[in-house]
Amino acid sequence: MFSLKTLRYLLSGLLVALIFVPAIGQDVNNPGTLVVARISQPESLDPAWNFDTASNEVLKHMYMNLFEFEGASVDSFVPAIAVEVPTVANGGISADGLTYNIQIRDGLKFADGEDITAEDVEYSLERTMIIDRAGGPAFLLNDIMVFGVAFSSTRDGDGNLKSTVDSGPLEGTSLVDAISNSITVDGNTVSFHLVQPFPPFLQVLTGGTGSPIVDTEFVIASGGWPGFTGDAAADAENIAAYNNPDLGQETLFELGGAESGPFTLVSWDRTTGEVLLAANENWVVPSSEWGAVFGERQLDNILFREVFENATRELGLQQGEIDVIDVQPAARLDEIKDTPGVRIYDQIPGLSYDSIHFNFNFQDSINDGTAVGVGSGQLDGSGVPGDFFQDANVRRGFAHAFDQQTVINDVLNGRSTTAPTAVHPGLPFHDPNVEGIRFDLAAATESLQAAFNGAVWENGFTVDCIYNDGNVRRQVACEVLAANLNEINPAFVINPSPTPFSVFLGQIISGVMPLYSLGWSPDFVDAGNFMDQWMTTGGFYSGFNEIGRLTEFSEGGVVSLPGGGEVQYDNWDELLRLAFAEPDSGNRQALYTESQVKFVEATVAISLTNPTDFEVTRDSVGNIIRNGSLSASLLHGVFKEANAAPNCAEVNRVGGVTLDGSC
Repeated sequence: MFSLKTLRYLLSGLLVALIFVPAIGQDVNNPGTLVVARISQPESLDPAWNFDTASNEVLKHMYMNLFEFEGASVDSFVPAIAVEVPTVANGGISADGLTYNIQIRDGLKFADGEDITAEDVEYSLERTMIIDRAGGPAFLLNDIMVFGVAFSSTRDGDGNLKSTVDSGPLEGTSLVDAISNSITVDGNTVSFHLVQPFPPFLQVLTGGTGSPIVDTEFVIASGGWPGFTGDAAADAENIAAYNNPDLGQETLFELGGAESGPFTLVSWDRTTGEVLLAANENWVVPSSEWGAVFGERQLDNILFREVFENATRELGLQQGEIDVIDVQPAARLDEIKDTPGVRIYDQIPGLSYDSIHFNFNFQDSINDGTAVGVGSGQLDGSGVPGDFFQDANVRRGFAHAFDQQTVINDVLNGRSTTAPTAVHPGLPFHDPNVEGIRFDLAAATESLQAAFNGAVWENGFTVDCIYNDGNVRRQVACEVLAANLNEINPAFVINPSPTPFSVFLGQIISGVMPLYSLGWSPDFVDAGNFMDQWMTTGGFYSGFNEIGRLTEFSEGGVVSLPGGGEVQYDNWDELLRLAFAEPDSGNRQALYTESQVKFVEATVAISLTNPTDFEVTRDSVGNIIRNGSLSASLLHGVFKEANAAPNCAEVNRVGGVTLDGSC
C-alpha cells in the first residue's frame, strides 16, 4: 500500500517544522513592495496567450478587464473599464441574450498615457480570437461569437487555418467577416454579438484569460496584429500571419508598455523566475464600485518569485523576506499556523480539480522520437506502446489502483472533497448520485490481467507519470499510483517525473506524454468548462490526448429529459455541445449527468481532488482577496503595515476562516 510514502512526507514536514523558527520583531520589510512566492513563473505575459494560473495571477495586475469580480465572489461583478454591469433590465443585454451593449468609461488611460477607448476593447478581444494559439483561451470568445460550438478553433483538424466558418449560424461566412463583425463599436459603446445565448458570458469577460484590454497603438507599433483594415484579402493574410504563434513569438510575451491595469512590467527574468511590477502612474481607480471593494492602490511594487522548494518559501515567509506564499502539502498549514507573524486564510471554497490524464495516442511521437516517458515505446516491460491507454482495461486498472483518500488525508490534510468526475461538488450541474471508481486492488488486478489479452500482466510495463515541478499533491498522486500498481505486480513500473511548468504545458499541447497529472481552474463557473476539457475532441486535455481514438467516444446514446421527450447523440462531442447550448436548466442537468456517467464508465481520467483553497501571508499584509474562480489572489488594494487587520469581510463572504481565529 502507501504507508512508506506517507511516512516520508510526514518526516519531510517535520524537517521543515524544525527549521521554521519564530520571527523576531514586528518590523515590516519593504512596506511598499509585496513579495509573492509561487511554485511556477508565468508561461507568457501576453494576455492573448494566457491560459495558466501562474501567468494569470501576474496579468490580472497588469491589465484591466471590462469588469472585475466583486472581491471573492465568482458570480457577481463590479465595473472597471465598463461604465456599468449590463443586464436585461438596464438594456445592456438584449431580451434574446444575443447582444451585449457595454459603454466604456471615460478618463481611463494606458501606461503610456493614451486614453482607453471602445476601439481598444474591440481590438483586444478580436486579437485574442485571431491569435487563437493552440491550447489557448480564444475558444472562450470564438465559441460564443463565431462558431457556435464548444472548444472551437480557427484551424481545421490538420492545423490549417479555416477560410470560412464551418459550424453554427454563421456557417459559410468568411472568417474575416465573422470575427470582424462579432464585436462592433458605436461611439463609446462596444457591442458583442453572440451566435447563441450564453449566460456565463460576463464571467468570460471578467476572468482574465484572453479578455484583458491592451493598448492598440502600442501593440501594433511593436509588430503586433495590425487590426482589420477593410480589405478582405489583406485581412485574411494578416490573420494567417498572426494565428497560432509559437511560444515566445507572441508580441507581448515579455514586453511591457501596453498595460491598462494598476501595475506595469519592469522586468521578467526567466532564469530566476522573478517578475517585477511597478505602480502604473497613469492608472486611477476605475469606478466607485471597484474602489468600494478594493480601495486605493497602496503598493509601489509587486515582486512575483518562482520558488520550487516549499521549505524555502516557508522560511522566507517566517523571516519576513516573502509576504505571500504557496504551501504544499496542505497538512503543513497546521504546522505553521501558530508561527508568529504568519496568517492563514483557510477553507475558501475551491473550484479547481486535479486528475491524472491518459494520452490515448502517442504513437506519432514515439515514431519521430519526441515522446517523453514512454521507455522503449513497446509492451515489452521496458516501456508502453502508443495505444496503451486505448484499452479500457488498462485505464480502469489504473483508476482502481489509485487511493484518492490517501492524497486527501496525507497531503491535503482533509481539505478536499472527493471528486468522481471533473464536475466536482461546488460546480453547477454536479450530480451527487454519480459514483466514481473506487480504490480496489482486487478490481485493479482483474482489469489489468485482462488488458491487451493478458500481455500487460505477463510483460509488465514502464512509464513516467509526469507532473509540474514543485506541486506536491500531484507528485504524491503519481507516487501513490506507482506504489499501488507495483504492489499488484512488480513488473508494473511508474516513474514519477517532475517537469518545469512552462515545458510541461508545451508537452501537453504536443501530445508527447503518455501519463501526467494536472488540474483545471475555471475560466467561467460552469460544468461545461470542465467536462468539455476532458471529453471532447476540442478540449485542452482530451483534444491533445486524441480522445476520438477511444471506441467509447463514438458510442452514441439517448438522454431522457425531465420534462418529457428525449435527445439522441452520436458521440461525446455532440452530447456536450447539446449540453453547452441547452437553455433549460433541467434539460441541461440531464445532459451533464449523462456525460458524468460516461466519464466514469469509460474511465476518461483518474479523479484526484477538489481541494478547498487557502492563502498564507505575513500578518503585515492587509486587504488581500482570494478568488476561487481565479485560483489566485487579487492584490489591487493590498497594503503592508505591522499587524494589519485581516480581510474578514471577504473571508466571511465565502465561509472561510483564519486559522488564528481572527475571522
